[in-house]
Amino acid sequence: RQAVKVLRAAGLRVEEDLGHGKINAKAADFEAQRIPYLLVLGEREAASGEVSVRGRGRKNLGNLPLEQFKAMAVEKVVKRVLD
Repeated sequence: RQAVKVLRAAGLRVEEDLGHGKINAKAADFEAQRIPYLLVLGEREAASGEVSVRGRGRKNLGNLPLEQFKAMAVEKVVKRVLD
C-alpha cells in the first residue's frame, strides 16, 4: 500500500488488486485492459524496496527500485503529454 501512495503522490493513476487470484490470471486481465504496467509486490519486494515490473506485451522489466520506476513512469507520462 505504501507503493500505491508513493505513485499516486507523483500524479500517476494506480489501481491495486489485493485479491487472492493467481498472478498469471491477473496479468492476462491487465493485458486485455491495455494497462501499461503491472507491478507485483510480495514480501521480498517490500523488504528490498523494489517492485517487479511487467510491461504490456508480456515484457518483463525485472525488479526495479520503486523510486526508479516512479521516475521512469513520470517521464513517460510527461513525454506523452508533450508530444
